[in-house]
Amino acid sequence: MLLPINRSAPRSGAATNVPSASARRSTDTRVSNRLLLLGLILIAPLLNGCSKGSSSQTSSAPRSVELGALELTYDVANRQDLGGGATCVLTARPLDRQSFELLADLEKSGKKVASTRVLPARINSPLEISFGDVRVQFTPQIKP
Repeated sequence: MLLPINRSAPRSGAATNVPSASARRSTDTRVSNRLLLLGLILIAPLLNGCSKGSSSQTSSAPRSVELGALELTYDVANRQDLGGGATCVLTARPLDRQSFELLADLEKSGKKVASTRVLPARINSPLEISFGDVRVQFTPQIKP
């Protein structure tokens, strides 16, 4: 003989898959706390800013040297005294009638400490090159 199945309500003590309201609130709180912590971790470096850079800015200001119109000869090193024991060695190499390649080295106490290259540089156009905290400005003119 078959007994009818009662599908209307689970028997007392039977397990269900639906969490209680307090369990849902606890899980929501933990997720919210984790998201807040993650947000703070991501934002903390932004709040710190660039405080490390501010101490180096006060150590020495960039130095700028204006050389004016400077006559260069192709493939001949031109040495310019920048003061403070620094010398700029400029060498021009031809590209076409209006432009050239400029190789520039910064020397201190006779030793090369920095170098840069400008390609293309324009003849008779103001030019600025930089070696870190030293800027050199001039207008290159090419000797025929």
